[in-house]
Amino acid sequence: MNSSISTKLLSRSLIGALGLSALALLSVSEVAKAQAVPDIQLGADYFISPEPFSSFIFDSDKLNDQLDLNLPSGQQFAIPLKGKPIAGLPGDTDTVVERQEDCFFDNGQCLIPIEMTELSLVSVDPVAIPGVGQYDLFAELDPNTPTTGKMLIRDDMTFDSFLEVFYKVTFNPIGDSPDLPMFFDSFEQEDPNNMIPELADGALQQLDSPWSNIPPDNAVLVRGAEGDQMANCHTDSGACASNDFFPGFNGVSLEVVQHEKGQPGFPNFPLGHGTVITTVPVPEPSATLPVSLIGLTAIWGLRKKQLVR
Repeated sequence: MNSSISTKLLSRSLIGALGLSALALLSVSEVAKAQAVPDIQLGADYFISPEPFSSFIFDSDKLNDQLDLNLPSGQQFAIPLKGKPIAGLPGDTDTVVERQEDCFFDNGQCLIPIEMTELSLVSVDPVAIPGVGQYDLFAELDPNTPTTGKMLIRDDMTFDSFLEVFYKVTFNPIGDSPDLPMFFDSFEQEDPNNMIPELADGALQQLDSPWSNIPPDNAVLVRGAEGDQMANCHTDSGACASNDFFPGFNGVSLEVVQHEKGQPGFPNFPLGHGTVITTVPVPEPSATLPVSLIGLTAIWGLRKKQLVR
């Protein structure tokens, strides 16, 4: 009996020791990761939304339900949008996306959470609602539901991303058009358990865009200390950190990055949102450019296109 008890005690001791060893190894691994220098720091990306790279499609049945209208059922309306600068943000910024975790490459890639924290878009032209009136549309984020997603970053200097965008639209009446209530809609994943960007059906997504840790010469830099969530350049002065992140720029040329819903859309204005990293004007040698001119740096948008710096 004593031998049996001793064997059991020995087994339990071994199991306990192995469990503690595993926990110790896990703790050491987590500490090592916390102390390691990330391949890409967390931070924020500041964007503008120039036309014609953004368009939301409004469904007549949803409009009828929320705004108490009598539009024909089953119709869709593509409304081109452009950015409206947000007071207090740098330059003409109208969109902010946060990369909310450091990136540590594992087998050449990492998957991090992202969140769009600011959005300000207006209709390019007045929108006529049959039998109702004309309106200027203003789209911003739904304050009740976060707009979140994922970004898959690869060490070959490319990345994928998707966002579940929850937004509200204000209809500003023109002339004697009647007031309308706010309209709420979203680009939401059809399968909420599917967190891989390539398979984020229903959300806005883009694939295989370039990135660089060196900003274009005319990029607006929001500087901050290492680990500053709101910074896109984590140094006090001079060059940015070697592990900063600037999407849509490959170090030589600029590329428009597509960010759209993965389904057939309208040929002229596919469903999606196009944004451009906020930049400063580059004056002509013989003239002064208007303050409103913005250099294009990187677009999260609807169609890929090479830009010349």
